[in-house]
Amino acid sequence: MSEPSLQCANDSPMSFALRETRGIARAPRAWVGLAVIAALVGLIGPFGTFDAFALPQRLAYWAANVAATFFAATLTITLADAWLSQRIASRPLTLVLAALLAAIPVTVIVVTIVKTTGANPRALDIAVLYLYCAFITLGVALLSILVGTPKPAAMFDPATPPLLGRLPVEKRGRLIRLSAQDHYTEVVTEAGRELVLMRLADAIAEAAPTEGLRIHRSHWVASSAVTGSHRRAGRVFVNLEDGGEAPVSRSQINAARAAGLV
Repeated sequence: MSEPSLQCANDSPMSFALRETRGIARAPRAWVGLAVIAALVGLIGPFGTFDAFALPQRLAYWAANVAATFFAATLTITLADAWLSQRIASRPLTLVLAALLAAIPVTVIVVTIVKTTGANPRALDIAVLYLYCAFITLGVALLSILVGTPKPAAMFDPATPPLLGRLPVEKRGRLIRLSAQDHYTEVVTEAGRELVLMRLADAIAEAAPTEGLRIHRSHWVASSAVTGSHRRAGRVFVNLEDGGEAPVSRSQINAARAAGLV
């Protein structure tokens, strides 16, 4: 399972699951872990692959197998967990069902890859393989209970800005500012910054309920992120907690003063 996730009210379970899986795929540590597992399994050569392939082919075989099954399981467990959590109150039961469902595509992938070796698994072999895959995915899902992975349904929190759901997992955090960049909006949080393909006005709407103010036609700031203000060359700027600044337009100076930003 992935690290604690954020699901927003305007997400579908599929868009949420795809975004979480993409976030994991961008994490170097995930690929390092997969490489280590693939190398170990490739060296051991289980299921007859030790005799069927030379070492380079065996490593490639298991690298493809491990990566494909890992991401298939991650996507399916996240999708099923997000969907089931809205319908089943029991967290353990939700994860068990999600794991059993995830074992289906994992089994299909393994059988497909096994067939590339010339083997033709019987129905009984596939059923046994499914039980093995279900055992593994169940272990992964149950492990998430021990480490305290939050229930996705609980993430439909009206206090959570929907805009954060558009960001990679590692860049989600308290909003600091939004800035228009051509057809994109730069979203700056305490965890980093990301360009999102949307209008600034739409991004501001999705920043709610975070309190803030559009201080310029190209800039919005979160009230809690403003640390002060200063003048330079006759213009007013607000200072932000990330060390940046944003200009205040003349048309918005009174609103900024009323909000206590300058």
